[in-house]
Amino acid sequence: AADLTKPIDKRIYKGTFPTCHDFNHQSASCESVLLLVGFTAGQVQLIDPIKQEISKLYNEE
Repeated sequence: AADLTKPIDKRIYKGTFPTCHDFNHQSASCESVLLLVGFTAGQVQLIDPIKQEISKLYNEE
């Protein structure tokens, strides 16, 4: 079982700040959770804090 007293992932952002986030509840499982993070400059990042394999940045201009 997961240790719920410790964070799954920790990220530090410089220059732009996260303003919102949302999980995909339909595809979430014990092995994978897709998380969208929105930023002040309009970027959107798709990450999987459990697998830590998926990391895509959209609107990176």
